[in-house]
Amino acid sequence: MTEKNIYLFIGEDSVSKDRKLAAIKKDNLQVKSQPFDTFATRKPRPSGRGSTGSLSINPESFGFAQDTSKDAERDEAQTSGFGSTALTIPSNHPRCVEWVDFECLRAGSLEASKLKELLYSLPAISKTRIIVIKEADKLSLQNKKILLSFAKTPFKDTLLILDSNKPEIKDIFFQEFSRFARVLKFFSKPSLNIFDLGRTIASKKSKEALLCLSRLLENGEKHSNILGVIGWQWRKLRREMPEQEFLIGLQLLQEADLNIKRSRLKGDLALEILIVKLCAPVSC
Repeated sequence: MTEKNIYLFIGEDSVSKDRKLAAIKKDNLQVKSQPFDTFATRKPRPSGRGSTGSLSINPESFGFAQDTSKDAERDEAQTSGFGSTALTIPSNHPRCVEWVDFECLRAGSLEASKLKELLYSLPAISKTRIIVIKEADKLSLQNKKILLSFAKTPFKDTLLILDSNKPEIKDIFFQEFSRFARVLKFFSKPSLNIFDLGRTIASKKSKEALLCLSRLLENGEKHSNILGVIGWQWRKLRREMPEQEFLIGLQLLQEADLNIKRSRLKGDLALEILIVKLCAPVSC
């Protein structure tokens, strides 16, 4: 097992984390080279004396229908103590593989005995078992010791992911754990509103202004809204600039407005040209 099978996710960008987790699952939740033809699961009887620890599954959630035509098999399943028909699922079905060999746990309610059992359990269908522990900053001291021991001498069939929403890893445990893991940081981009664009233009920072424009357009902001706010903020800056510069800016705004409305230029390009010209120094 190499270092790539132990991950530490840091940061609050849950969307990016989910994308990365989906990629990891796609790469690692693969059926073994010689899979079973089917994977049969049965619903256990209610907990108590004589109950089993066998797997249970809701057929509808996986898109499979129970085979009620085989009465003999159903009767056998009922008399064997499972209380319902055995459900046969193709072992190479992606959702079946994920359901069996993927675990997502919450650190705050995780028992040490369960953690240890999961870390060292063989995968049932896939080549690798994936274990994700959310809210890792809430791990108990005992669980931290178990995880650190696992990281130092990992089990080759287990891929472990610790996920913390904290922006930094100041905890001694995380600093030690990160020595054995791939640390991936997921930080959300600072929130941006349309008025930030006007402020960068007023500061004559053309590169930052163009970056703001690009992000606003990516977020679906309309050309007319962006142009309107630039014009409004430009008028507010009248007292802070020479009269000639102000008048030139109004002329540029009108020109950009006509270019967009009459489709002389694409909206994105018209705004880019306007921003570059507004940020350029004016010789009075």
